[in-house]
Amino acid sequence: MKKKINFTIVVTTLVCLIPMVLGIIFWNKLPDELPINYGFNNEVGKVAPKWVNIILMPLFFVAMNMFLHISLSMKEKVGKKLLVFMKWIIPMLSVVVGSFMILKPLGLSMEASTLIIPLISFVLIVVGNYVPKTKPNYYVGYRLPWIINNEEVWIKTHRISGFLLVVCGFISFVTSFFSFGKYVFLVSMVIIIFIPLFYSLSIKRKIENNNAESSCVTESSESAASSESKDV
Repeated sequence: MKKKINFTIVVTTLVCLIPMVLGIIFWNKLPDELPINYGFNNEVGKVAPKWVNIILMPLFFVAMNMFLHISLSMKEKVGKKLLVFMKWIIPMLSVVVGSFMILKPLGLSMEASTLIIPLISFVLIVVGNYVPKTKPNYYVGYRLPWIINNEEVWIKTHRISGFLLVVCGFISFVTSFFSFGKYVFLVSMVIIIFIPLFYSLSIKRKIENNNAESSCVTESSESAASSESKDV
C-alpha cells in the first residue's frame, strides 16, 4: 500500500529553497563572502563564504521545517488553525531572512531590524489570537511543570499571555519603523515572557492555599462528627 504524500511538507520545503534559487541566480554578482548575522545596531557581525548563505542556510531551514512537521501531531490540543500557521512559520522565515541575506549585499537599503521585528511582531499577534484556545500541550505555550500539569493554571496563564502577545506584538509592529522600535521590541519581549510566568506562580499558590484550606475544613468537620458520635 502506497503512503500518501504530505502535500504541505512538499510545498513548504520548496518554499524554504526559494533563497537558494535566488542566490544561484545572483551568484556571479555576489561577493565571495556574505554576512551571516547582523548586530543589534544593524552592523555586520560574522561573515562566511557565500555558499553558506546560498546553500547551507536554506537546507538548514528545510531540516527545521521537516522536523517541525513531524513533531506537530497533536491536532486536538494545538488547534487546527494554529497548527497550519505554525507549519508555515519556518518557510516564511527562510524566504524573508534568506532573501535578505542575499539581497542586502546587492544594495538593498532596508535594515535588518526593520525587516525582522515586524515579521516577529506579526507572528506574535497571530499566535496570541490562538494561544488562549489551546489545551495543555508540549508544543505551544508555557510548558513549565506547574502550568502544563494543572489545567486551571494553564487556561488562566494563556489568557493573559494571549492578550499580551497581541498588544505587545501590535505595539512592536507599529514602532518597528522608528529608530526606537528595537528598544520597544526588547521591552515587549520581556513583558511577554515574565508577566505570564509570575502570574502563573501566583495562580498556583492561590490554588494550593485554597486546597489547603478546604483540607483543613474537611478534617475539622470529620473531627467534629467523630466527637459527636462518641458523645452519643
